[in-house]
Amino acid sequence: MKTTRISSKGQVVLPKSLRESRKWQSGTELAVEAVDGGLFLRALDDPAQAARAASLLSSRLVWISKTVLLETAWVLQSLYRFSATEVNEALKGFAGLRNVRLEDPMRVAKAFEWTALGIDFADALHLASSVGTNRFLTFDRKFARRARKLTGIQVAGL
Repeated sequence: MKTTRISSKGQVVLPKSLRESRKWQSGTELAVEAVDGGLFLRALDDPAQAARAASLLSSRLVWISKTVLLETAWVLQSLYRFSATEVNEALKGFAGLRNVRLEDPMRVAKAFEWTALGIDFADALHLASSVGTNRFLTFDRKFARRARKLTGIQVAGL
């Protein structure tokens, strides 16, 4: 285990071997989260990964599942601190790329529409995906009240 100290200015020097193994250079921006009595650091920008993704998206069709959209929304909100509106706009922009194909695009489009009305993206996608059922159950009573106004599905708060 590597150790380090917090300076009087609140600064922490990460061990060189860790910085090198992750290719973190001076200026690399890190997200910091408190987890189980410790800290979790994650680089916000990975130029090599971004270049690979851009190359992939420009050279072939890419299928994106609803689960990937949900995970991406969570990362944008929790790590990058995007607002719900920013998440919705970013996902809509991504979904609109020429080479992107979505799982269940009609339901995803409905989720984008409902998110623009103030419904959380994950809630909106789950509700949109439940079309064809006769009942949608949730522990979120506030969401249940709002969702009843959006769809013909019986939405019940538990």
